[in-house]
Amino acid sequence: MFDLDEWELSRGSLLLIDSAPLIYLVDSVSARDADRAEAVRGFFEAASGALRLAASTLAWTECLAGPFKAADPASADRIRTALTEGSRIAFEPVDIAIAEEAARLGALAPALGFADAIHLATAATISAAAVLTNDEAWRRIVAAAGREPGNGPAQAYRSMRVLLVDELGF
Repeated sequence: MFDLDEWELSRGSLLLIDSAPLIYLVDSVSARDADRAEAVRGFFEAASGALRLAASTLAWTECLAGPFKAADPASADRIRTALTEGSRIAFEPVDIAIAEEAARLGALAPALGFADAIHLATAATISAAAVLTNDEAWRRIVAAAGREPGNGPAQAYRSMRVLLVDELGF
């Protein structure tokens, strides 16, 4: 069971989901990722109704990249359906505020990739209480961004939790 208290979250908290956990949830995964897929499915079942879920529209792109590369329209349709099923996830468009925050994050953490910068900037811009990812580097980046002066996104990083798929325990 997902324990909100363990992650310092309250009922109704907003959680941004990175692309990797979404891919584990909606796409066929290799045998080596089967445990992660099971953990993410368990997390989504446990978090249903307890947390508000969001993702960057970039995650939509990343989820569909594999089926498009494989020229597999049936898989693409299945993924689209899974992503919109029950409207569990609010997809946040990349706007100017997110683009600027992503650029700022890229300057703060030059090794951070473009996609990760967009996901984290989205989380900060929408004031997500937490992010679900499988990238441990996000913890260091969120901590560094939270040490920046000011309010706005910097304030959001100060209280943001980073949940790792490998630590979910489902």
